[in-house]
Amino acid sequence: MAPRIWSKILPFKIDLYVERVNAMSAVKALDNLSEGLVAFRLKLDQFPEIEPLLMLPRPLLLALINGSLGVVSETLPEDRELSTVENSICDFLINQLILKILGDSWPASIHPKFTISVRGEPKGVSRLPPNDLVVVSVLQLNGPFGSQPITLVMPRSAPLTELVRPSVDPVPVRPVAKELLEALVCEMPVDLAVLLGSTDLTMLQVATLRAGDVVVLGQKVNEPLRAKVAGKDKFAVWPGAVGRRQAVQVDTMLEQ
Repeated sequence: MAPRIWSKILPFKIDLYVERVNAMSAVKALDNLSEGLVAFRLKLDQFPEIEPLLMLPRPLLLALINGSLGVVSETLPEDRELSTVENSICDFLINQLILKILGDSWPASIHPKFTISVRGEPKGVSRLPPNDLVVVSVLQLNGPFGSQPITLVMPRSAPLTELVRPSVDPVPVRPVAKELLEALVCEMPVDLAVLLGSTDLTMLQVATLRAGDVVVLGQKVNEPLRAKVAGKDKFAVWPGAVGRRQAVQVDTMLEQ
């Protein structure tokens, strides 16, 4: 979008692309900024509580202003304060060259409208809570004067969160993936426990138990035992042995 829109205002060709996107605290984002940046505190009509920051090196801003007046240079102007005429052009130029692209880049269902609230030094105009997480996007602008950064700092909230909202329609599981999941589940180990029986004893009886004593359980020998899976009764089983090992034979499945 940038070359098409910018070619209507500037007499030279430009290219704009995303160099990197990082998440960090607002205070760290501001501390990492280089010197000589002009910051624009933005506002969004749909999200009045959100106040992003857009920042450009002042020489780049001067080069864009000069370009809008028909001046083309292969080098950036020296860093200096903007003149009265440049100040009057500055906000209009940022609105047309950058903020329009930002708004139009979102899906039509969101389409936030960015406007300039105030301009100045980054830490002086920022209202970002210091400890809040922000998304720092660095765009690189390539022009006749070389490559220059444009930095956008936005809170990790709307409208950014609107870009990653999950689909309302569930994603169907492919048959191959479903079969693979079923195969994995079938190989998972499951504990099966069989309780031989239980009874109630007094503390005195427990204290007097000795080796060789017989404890009568409440389980009748003509009734099957309960086999538990994951702590729940799953089967009725009969106790027995296979060789030298104890075993159970499944009689019925218990209703859940």
